[in-house]
Amino acid sequence: MEFLMESFDLPSLGTEYEIPVFYIQGERDWQTPYPLAKQFFPKIAAPLKLFYSIPDAGHIPMIDSEGEIQRDVI
Repeated sequence: MEFLMESFDLPSLGTEYEIPVFYIQGERDWQTPYPLAKQFFPKIAAPLKLFYSIPDAGHIPMIDSEGEIQRDVI
């Protein structure tokens, strides 16, 4: 089965969660673009939700900004 990002529709998966939702998003991420994640996040309904921006990180912030990830997760 082939998966194409062009056909991926995140809102179709739903926006209501019964568990906490945390986004840890690198601002230089071109695979899951930061502006799209930031735009979608307010549409999520969850008992707790937090959006963490990592300014100097790309798609793998735990490698790009290890110290900042550790601080945010803790």
